[in-house]
Order: sequence, then C-alpha cells, then structure tokens
Amino acid sequence: MTPLIIISTKIPQEKISYLSFLTEKLIENDINTTLLHHPALTFSKKIKHGNIFQLTNIDSSFLSLLFLPFLLLIQTIRLARYAFVYKPTTLILATTTDQLLFTLPAKLFRIPTYWIFPQTPPRLFRPLWNITSSHATTILDFPSLAQIFHLSTKKIVIIPAVIFSKQQELPTQSLPHTQQQRFILGTAGPLTLESGIEYIIKAIPLAREILPDIQLIVVGDGPEKRNLQWLISQLGLKEHIRLVGDHQREKWMKHFNLFLFTPTHSLVSHTPLLEAMNAGCPVIATDLPTTRDIIAPSKQGILVPSMNSEMIAQGMINLFNHPDWRKTMGGLARKKIQDQFSLEKTIQSFVQIFSQS
Repeated sequence: MTPLIIISTKIPQEKISYLSFLTEKLIENDINTTLLHHPALTFSKKIKHGNIFQLTNIDSSFLSLLFLPFLLLIQTIRLARYAFVYKPTTLILATTTDQLLFTLPAKLFRIPTYWIFPQTPPRLFRPLWNITSSHATTILDFPSLAQIFHLSTKKIVIIPAVIFSKQQELPTQSLPHTQQQRFILGTAGPLTLESGIEYIIKAIPLAREILPDIQLIVVGDGPEKRNLQWLISQLGLKEHIRLVGDHQREKWMKHFNLFLFTPTHSLVSHTPLLEAMNAGCPVIATDLPTTRDIIAPSKQGILVPSMNSEMIAQGMINLFNHPDWRKTMGGLARKKIQDQFSLEKTIQSFVQIFSQS
C-alpha cells in the first residue's frame, strides 16, 4: 500500500490543508504515502514529500495543445522514475493538469489512478479529459457531481467532503453592542462572481422593509471585494453589512442566526456551508444538485432559486418570524454533518480504497 499523491501546480489553501491532513491520517493508518508537490506549496514536515512542477499549465490556449505530445512524453518519463523510486500502488492526482498528463502514462505502467478535486477542463482539452477520465476512478464529494462531469457510475467513488476545523469563540468585543442585539445573517467563501454574494446583498433592502434590525456579516476575500463594497455603498447599507476578511471564518459561524450560501453553480467549495451546518446554523442555499445532496428542503434549511434576491429575502423573513423553525433546522443541520460528513468515516473510506489497491 503505497499511494503517491501528485500536485504539480498551485492549488487553494483549503485543498492544501485537506491533502496535508489526509496524508497524515493515511500514514497513521500504516499506509506509506508520499506527496509530490509544487515547490511553492507548503506541507507538514510529518509528510514524506518531494518537489515537482509543471513546465506549463494546461489552459485554453492553442500553445498548450501544441505542446501536448511533448508534455505527455515528459510525464511518462517522470512517472517511470517515480515508479522505480517510490513503487506506488496507487496514483492520486489533484489538479486538472496532472489528471490530463499523468493518467495515460499511469495506465501504461498499470498503476491504478484516482482523481480528486475534479474541475471542468478547458474546452480544447475536453476530448482528452473524456478519454483520460475513463482510465481513472474519480473521488467525488457529492453524488450529483457524477452527472455534472458526465462520469460513468462505475468509475466514481463517493467520499463526502469533511470539515476538521474546531469552532472557536468569537470575542464579544468583535461585535459592537448594537450588533449583538440584532438578527445576524452570515455568509462565507471567496468573494467571486460564482459565490453569488451580490444577490444576498441585494436581498437585504428587501428584507429590511419587514426586518429593519438585521446585520449581514460577509466572511471572505477575493477579486470581487471592491465591487461588493461599491454595491453596499450604493444601496446605503454600510451600517448593515460588514466585510470581515477570511481569517475569522471559523470564529464567526457560532454567532450567526442564519447562514446564506448562494453560489451560481455546483462547482464551488461547499466547505463554508458544511462549517455553518456543523455550528448548528439553519441555512438558506441556492437550489443546486450539490446542495440537494446536503440539504433536505425544510429540514436543514431552505432552498431558493439561483440568483433570486427576492426569494432570499423571503426566506430571511420566514425564518426570522419562526425561531422554532430555526432551532429545529439548526439541530438537524448539525446532526446531518455529524452523521454523514464525519472525519472518521472519511478517513476510513480512503483507507479502504487504498488498502484494496
């Protein structure tokens, strides 16, 4: 049992933390795991690792397509060396570039290959992605992703996403006294167009017609921050909306009366949603295939149409007016995470996969 994890391009910190944790747990379970990663990425010293980087990242340019045969040859030579040095029984590929370039060479060397964190490839490389995906087993967080990626059900393994961060107390001085008395809404995640946070902001004026004393806390950072600040200013909501950065996400979750998760599509990180549910927050979320895998409507929360500020506002009002609903939903949300997204179950699933390889 010798899994070899390859991450030759940069990935978000959230995924680094996940793979670091997973590798440590596999080693603790006597699975001799090695991680090869891009030099710019930092991993725990407890992990046996080495450096690897791509000559170029696969993107939508014709130049990438032109160099594809050369890149495949390079990766075949690389993998031959890794097979000799590490003698892997399993290959785990964590980026689209690695999945496209290492899967076929792994097939040549008869090394079972698993994909983790799959993403939609650039359009030019979709045919290659279709071919390579048929020679790998893809690990998915949610069952609905199989249909989104057009993957055969015979070539997927469902291992639910897991959260392993501990909730921390938020110092009361972080909340001004006037805000402590308010109905506090929260959302979290990268400030991007895909996160759909602008629709939450636009819902606040609509909800304030009924609920004047509400406060929205936006936990996150990203390229859309300035645009969101401008929108908040234009709507005259500076006293009702705070952008607090990303470093306090775990601390804020326990203080939200209601959590909002409104991405515009399924291929975004659902970790903030899982963290909020683990903290016992009732949720309003976009009605997507992946959110339906997590939330049963009217049980753990409310599902609303994508990009619909009116329905988001209506959900805020309904849950504000029914504190008993919020309490029940929050309890069911926490139970759902503990039952289906537990750390122990996730690690055991990975151990079982690699033990059979």
